[in-house]
Amino acid sequence: MASHTLSSKATTCASASTGVGATAAALPIRRLVSGKEAALASTFALGAGSTQLKRLTMKGQCRSVSRNKHMTVATATMKVEAKDSWISKALEVCAPGSTGDAVSAVQTSAVEYLKSIDLPNTRTEAYRFTDLLPLVKAQLVVPSEATDISLENYALEQADKSRIVLVDGIFRADLSDLSGLPAGVTVGPLSAVSAPASTLGKQSAEFGSVFAQLNTACMADAVVVVVEDGVQCAAPLHVLVLSSAGPTAESTAASHPRLLVAAGTGASIEVVEEFGGAAAASSGAYFTNAVAEIVLAEEASVKHSVVQSQTAGAIHMKATFVQQAANSSYALTEASTGSQLARHDIKISQQGAATSTTMRAFLCAGKNQLLDTHSSLVLDHPNGTSDQLHKCIAAAPTARAVFDGNVKVNKLAQKTDAQQMSRNLLLCPRATVNVKPNLQIIADDVKCTHGCTVSDLEDEELFYFQARGIDPDTARSMLVFSFGQEVVQGLEYKDLRGRVEQRVKQTLDSATNEAEEGGGGDPVVHRMRDSRGVHFMQTGPDQADSGLCHTVAKARQTGLLPILMWFRGGIDPRSVSNEIWTPTHTSTVAEKGKHLQAGLHW
Repeated sequence: MASHTLSSKATTCASASTGVGATAAALPIRRLVSGKEAALASTFALGAGSTQLKRLTMKGQCRSVSRNKHMTVATATMKVEAKDSWISKALEVCAPGSTGDAVSAVQTSAVEYLKSIDLPNTRTEAYRFTDLLPLVKAQLVVPSEATDISLENYALEQADKSRIVLVDGIFRADLSDLSGLPAGVTVGPLSAVSAPASTLGKQSAEFGSVFAQLNTACMADAVVVVVEDGVQCAAPLHVLVLSSAGPTAESTAASHPRLLVAAGTGASIEVVEEFGGAAAASSGAYFTNAVAEIVLAEEASVKHSVVQSQTAGAIHMKATFVQQAANSSYALTEASTGSQLARHDIKISQQGAATSTTMRAFLCAGKNQLLDTHSSLVLDHPNGTSDQLHKCIAAAPTARAVFDGNVKVNKLAQKTDAQQMSRNLLLCPRATVNVKPNLQIIADDVKCTHGCTVSDLEDEELFYFQARGIDPDTARSMLVFSFGQEVVQGLEYKDLRGRVEQRVKQTLDSATNEAEEGGGGDPVVHRMRDSRGVHFMQTGPDQADSGLCHTVAKARQTGLLPILMWFRGGIDPRSVSNEIWTPTHTSTVAEKGKHLQAGLHW
């Protein structure tokens, strides 16, 4: 059963608690509003450290839009005196939607949590390599009405009749088409789809960061996908999330899209999440703060694809929470190429025996981009499997990437097979990647490995192409594309892959221009930063640090390329053994450093 177009008309919004009224006017669309909802929003604005109700100012942003058959919506300013000034400002440009008493209680809890915490910074361990300065400096505003929405650039042929569109976090029935969904699959906004109220917000409240909590507090609605027991959904569900820019060049429009997927016993579905900018957002700035919660019952299967291709001025925060019951299967394939700052927090919990989890991610960071992936997988039951591959390209001198992957195998998770690998390409001087693979094993009967490789392209491989008449630039592009293709080919649909490949090409072209303008030197240096993680950075030969000892190394491991590593502390290259560093099982970073010192292939 698919949801149908929702429409309503409103002429006046009034708050019984505040006595503030707003007459209908041509103002931005935000959420479904009634007098009851306005009153609910007013009672939701609590002061910091006090249960006394604060006055909620309604800004008159309630109107009728029947010509486009959109939802009648309104915007409210929620005044919350939080400990952190940025969080207070972020809450001021959003208001909780009326989605039921249980969800409202979750939102109230999120606001209370936000009032007592600070925005993380580089002194916070989880954000040590993620500089949030672009977000801190942004002037957050309510998005303007997006009137020029075109889906031409986001076509997905296989999901032409199973597409749901959100614009600035709001479900757009006029752009969505759910007629191709089979019986037993219900998709629509939370206000129209019956779903277990306790499911929404449960995982984000327990495991979510400040941004997940902010999404909960500010979500106007949520897209709910319910797959009944035993239902097999053959067509992919395309969840297209578009964002519009702020009304001025100095402003950043903020939106908080939400997705909930509940797959019943023996059910299966494929969900394709795609993030991009509306046509008018191509030259503007916006902040997308998305959350997805996925719950799999026993023997359920969910295939999840995420494509992040936001515009250059965007800031993209996303959290994905997955809860798996026994014998269930969850597979995530991600391609991230857009935004000036993007971060994806992934929290997966295997809560039953014989559970399978697969994660594939490809990041391509170009000029002035910071792309970050933090993943956490907890295995608590026997015979579980997990396979994680993270691949990243840092293509420009100002490109930065972060990977922090944690796999925890608890005592009862015997017979577990857990694999984790991070492979990274640094294509030019000063490109940077911070990598921290982490495998914690408490069980004693397991098969677990993890590892990390960082390198530039190998001269021998480039020569192979040149010897056959292929110019160096084309050869380099072919090698880079093949590096990412291992993950990108997991996006089964030609339209989707084509958009990712086109974006990667644009990133590489832009990075090449920046490298040519910024100066040269061969990209040959990597270094270990400190005991809490491994920091790899390429520099040119003219940027040598006299305090570093030169150690030439060739570490080969399943396609790994030659690299030159520099370490502090006077390592004599002649004393290095012929073994290859391959960290396995649980090991501290200090132990990794010892392996790395003694395990370079000379």
